[in-house]
Amino acid sequence: MTIEDLAKRRSVRSYVPKPLLDSDRKTLEALITDINTHEAGMHLQLFTDSGAPFEGFRRSYGMFRGVKNYVALVVDNSYPFMREKAGYYGEQIVMKAVELGLGTCFVGGTFSSGHVDARVRAGEELLCLIVLGYADEAHTSLAARLSRKIAKRRSKKPEDFFKSDISLLEAEKLFPALGQGLEAVALAPSALNKQPVEIGIASGSSEALNGSANSVSEDGVTVTATVPEDNPMQLIDLGIAMFNFQAVVSGYWDWGLPAVFRAE
Repeated sequence: MTIEDLAKRRSVRSYVPKPLLDSDRKTLEALITDINTHEAGMHLQLFTDSGAPFEGFRRSYGMFRGVKNYVALVVDNSYPFMREKAGYYGEQIVMKAVELGLGTCFVGGTFSSGHVDARVRAGEELLCLIVLGYADEAHTSLAARLSRKIAKRRSKKPEDFFKSDISLLEAEKLFPALGQGLEAVALAPSALNKQPVEIGIASGSSEALNGSANSVSEDGVTVTATVPEDNPMQLIDLGIAMFNFQAVVSGYWDWGLPAVFRAE
């Protein structure tokens, strides 16, 4: 995946009110089945031709129009790091949808949870939704247009996500791929519309950070990702950002707070 691929994604709030094409539905169902099968605690569910959580002004606060398809991010909280994983694998689904030519949007709260069709078993939690479908550019609601303008004003530059005791210039000398990773994080959606993620650089062993061994690059530099601990829902945004970073920088993440990146 490239920066250009990530840049194709944008948050869409107005849709042509129709179910997914059978081929698109099957592609997304196959990905969701693969995630649920291989990642313990994930119970992600796709619903098509079912816009009940967003019907009427009150259910979506006027933010969404024509929604007929969504993914419910349901997780089993008995497993660790479920919010981060929901964001990470949710973003994987989003980028697959973008590849199919679909519009998408993470929705953290502006929907009627009582009208979500998802099966939530004992010990599980519905964290948020991902709406997806065919964008309706001609009929974007006033509330959605205002939200887009506000989001644009709040949008951060790649360097805004960097936080460390050293300068970004020094950090990029230590880890040359950092700039591209920060650009990818800046392109990530946010379930809470806040983009609270911070990417940092640390030197020395990463064991002191989250107990993970062998996660330091050859020059002794560790890349970390974190969010403030005041709102657990921000961990979803952490997972989203982790996916985007890893999409363009070779390596993988150790789960934790902070998360630690294993460069390859």
